[in-house]
Amino acid sequence: MWTLDYDESRFTKRKGDYLVGKVSALEDPFLYPRTQEYKRRLSGMMRPLSNEDFFRIPKTTGYHGSRKYDGEFMVV
Repeated sequence: MWTLDYDESRFTKRKGDYLVGKVSALEDPFLYPRTQEYKRRLSGMMRPLSNEDFFRIPKTTGYHGSRKYDGEFMVV
């Protein structure tokens, strides 16, 4: 597992361990593009469903349903 090097003083701490800051505070310049690509791949796998369709999803592993909130995917 890799470690994330960053200047904590350049981030604002939110609830729990959640930090908010600018990408320039990261030590690894390649981390941001990798994060953006991950977000694109993950969001590409999501599908919108109506309430009726949501309850037709088989109760099995491999699926996760959640309500969409504004600001989601702002940070993954």
